[in-house]
Amino acid sequence: MAARRRQQQQHKQPSPPPEPEIKEPEKPKIPPGLYRRIVIILPYHCPDHVQHIQQVQESLSCHRLGLEPISRSSLASRTLRPDEINDPYFDLITGFVIIDMDCRLYVLEGLGGGCIDKMAEELARTQANTDTLKYLMNSEVKFDERLYINFGPDLKRIKLRENLAKTLLNPDIYIKSKVSEELMDTLNKIMNIRRCDRLKFVRDFHLCPALENLNLLERKYGDALTDEDIYGLPPKRKVRMQELTQQMQNTTFENTINTTGKSPNESKSRMKSPKRTKTKLKAPLDMTNQQFEELMHKREEDGPKNFSQVNKEKIKEQSDVNGFNRPQEYIKMDKEDGEVFVYSGQKLNYTEQMKWKIAEQMVNDPKHFYAQSPEYLRLSWPIVDEEKEQAKEMEKFANTRLRYK
Repeated sequence: MAARRRQQQQHKQPSPPPEPEIKEPEKPKIPPGLYRRIVIILPYHCPDHVQHIQQVQESLSCHRLGLEPISRSSLASRTLRPDEINDPYFDLITGFVIIDMDCRLYVLEGLGGGCIDKMAEELARTQANTDTLKYLMNSEVKFDERLYINFGPDLKRIKLRENLAKTLLNPDIYIKSKVSEELMDTLNKIMNIRRCDRLKFVRDFHLCPALENLNLLERKYGDALTDEDIYGLPPKRKVRMQELTQQMQNTTFENTINTTGKSPNESKSRMKSPKRTKTKLKAPLDMTNQQFEELMHKREEDGPKNFSQVNKEKIKEQSDVNGFNRPQEYIKMDKEDGEVFVYSGQKLNYTEQMKWKIAEQMVNDPKHFYAQSPEYLRLSWPIVDEEKEQAKEMEKFANTRLRYK
């Protein structure tokens, strides 16, 4: 046993030395209160304020990034690099806008002392805040982190399919299997921001939603954006061709009166040329029918026709003709014994019985071939009743082992 243990120890390989631990570089500590935010609540139909906010944000962001021309499309096409996103001192205005048919909520953030301060100066209030129009700005209220840098230089716009108040009144959002807790918390935070009167309340109660929750809100309740949602201006009404033509005619009419003192209709009436007479090259049509007119006159005199009586007379005439032209052999044919029927779809109909009676006569005449055409050998007359033959065969084997089932 001892020798075996020595052999096992000799065959054991030495364990490798432990790898040195690689320490990640420590991130620079961000001083507290480095960022600043602006919250703006506007009615949906407020084009002057929306355009002013849009112009200021586009101008400051494009100058900071060196983009030309200054427009929203320039910001939307610019993506931030990882070093810009990770740089805590990168000065840029970012944020989001929540839009429904009642209200617009702007939440803007940036580096304190930079572009966000310039924007606050440009958006200085000209009137006191109201319940529907608020500018919440305070240079003394600072924030420790920047939440919306990953949205990029253009503001993230989220349009809700229904008004936020109506969405919160829907009982389905309180079912956790349908709406997650994070999404429910985001809806409540947005509503609470709308109700706030001080920016300090937004900071102290941590009402700004996270970026991931805003993306979740857009996927669940988001709708397509229109030009009015982005720029605040209603879409231009399309001018129809008829309206354009009418405007041109009115303009021409006014110009003619101003220059000549007369309406264009009066001037045209004097300059009209005499009408030309068209020569007819076709003979006049004959649209008279004397016989038809006499027939219609006669019908009026005779009064309404009794079609029932006319039909009876026609049937009587056709019966007389059929009785005269009917073959004598068919008339003199003997009556059948037993019950018969007149309809061919029934089993014991009279016509089929007469056919098989004629077929039996044909079977007794093997020298001739009978067909239904005097010129061609087609539609030969059936002389074998398959149903009778099958019945005879079944009766023959009824009491044997080969009986039919």
